[in-house]
Amino acid sequence: MLDAYLKLPRQVHLLCLGTLVNRAGAFVLAFLTIYVHEKLGYSVRVGTQCFAVFGVGSLVASIIGGQLADRIGRRPVMLIALFGGATMLLVMSVVQDRYGLMACILAFALLNEMYRPAASAMIGDVCTSAERAKAYSLMYVAINLGMGIGPMIGGLIAEYSYALLFVGDAATTALYGVIILLVIRESAPHLVAPAVAAPVARPKEKLAADAVNLVDIDYAPRFERRASLLDVFRDGPYIVFCVGGFLIAIVFAQLFAVYGPWVRTLGVGLNMVGILIGTNGLMIFCCQLPLTHWMDRFPRMGVILFGAVLVAAGIAINIFAGAWASPGVDASDLLLGVLALSVVVWTVGEMMTSPTAFAAVTDFAPVELRARYHGVYATSFSLAFAIGPLVGGEIMDRLGGGMLWLATALAALGAAACYAAVYRALGQRGAGE
Repeated sequence: MLDAYLKLPRQVHLLCLGTLVNRAGAFVLAFLTIYVHEKLGYSVRVGTQCFAVFGVGSLVASIIGGQLADRIGRRPVMLIALFGGATMLLVMSVVQDRYGLMACILAFALLNEMYRPAASAMIGDVCTSAERAKAYSLMYVAINLGMGIGPMIGGLIAEYSYALLFVGDAATTALYGVIILLVIRESAPHLVAPAVAAPVARPKEKLAADAVNLVDIDYAPRFERRASLLDVFRDGPYIVFCVGGFLIAIVFAQLFAVYGPWVRTLGVGLNMVGILIGTNGLMIFCCQLPLTHWMDRFPRMGVILFGAVLVAAGIAINIFAGAWASPGVDASDLLLGVLALSVVVWTVGEMMTSPTAFAAVTDFAPVELRARYHGVYATSFSLAFAIGPLVGGEIMDRLGGGMLWLATALAALGAAACYAAVYRALGQRGAGE
């Protein structure tokens, strides 16, 4: 099984290494609210506003990054994003004015987040259709491992100096840029490979592994005019697919922002909250690669669709968890078991939907629009994480946790319906194979 991942193109391994380094050093966002409140003396509300500003910048950057990555190449965009982001982190470390800091956070998000659609498109460039699910799964493991390591290291650094959080984050961001600068070549087929007279059938020609290792050379213009971002939004099935991604991201936004406070209302101790949340990351680290290897035998859209149903089922378990909670009493073993079951079920669903969806996006996209397709998909997630916690918090405050998880489970089922609606269209483009 591991042999299949070791045989992935060298660029994939390098991108995963860079992502691991970058995510393991992503200290600032993990401690931003604490920094704004305890170090700068502003309210927690100001800290959450800073996060909202980052979300807006990330949303815009996803579109810009995808547009530029198709126009000028994946590599230049990633270099601009990472070195520019590292520079803005150093600037942020010395800015203490509330609005000045927000302006720096916006600039940081606009720069740094441009690399995501470019990196996703590069993986699609260098992998065959059969390799893509494995490649995106490996990247997903790198992201989650880095996110698990980062806060632990960041906590130790913050005890000593908040300024070092910014310096360390900038250093790891720049190090990712150095990896790209020194050892990763441009991969966009329409920029680095000679034009061909007409598209060729899959599987596509694969160049020498020690060269650019392109697998798509069927980029002969599908349009007489220049391809543009509008072409993405004219692709009806793809937009439905992105709506599904948005609804799934709404679910994950609740788990990221609202789940912890809700669990605390059930009498769960902080240590057990950490264990429940940590179970998700641990499962992804241990199970993602073998699960993806096993799922390769099934149609890609079928995997995504079933994963969304599992996410809905796992979230729905939370609706009934309150029945085992007693106000003012510590959580019972039965309640903890129910909560743990919920985490296990929706995490399996997450492992089925998230990395496989990135592979599907690549299969959906014409080569000359690949990064823009990934940019629009990333935008659906950025939008969900910008508004999801606000909506979830309102529902929980006004209607209670039961209604929150009912609405969230329905959102996951809505995502499954979107995936079912485009199942055939996606299969016709090769992603259902």
